[in-house]
Amino acid sequence: MQKSLFVTLGLLATSGAFANLNEPIYQYLPAGVLKQNIQATLSQHQIDVSQLDIQIDEQGIVNASGNVESKQQADNITKIIQDSQAVYAVFGKFIYPQP
Repeated sequence: MQKSLFVTLGLLATSGAFANLNEPIYQYLPAGVLKQNIQATLSQHQIDVSQLDIQIDEQGIVNASGNVESKQQADNITKIIQDSQAVYAVFGKFIYPQP
């Protein structure tokens, strides 16, 4: 039993040495919560989320696709998603009319 206690204390001491408790390395949110937050933020920017397919995995990787009005709108959507809390990466596949 003492050996187990020692290992546990060693792990706690090791993790504390590398982590700055004031600055989390990664802000985790469940995929469903993150998707709701992203959709709400896009809606606040007058973006029709019903035209978008947003898929999120448990690591915060977002795959967004759909029909948009322009390349500028596609870039704007990507930027809004990138700036969302707990997003690790964004991959976009948007279709827009060519000028």
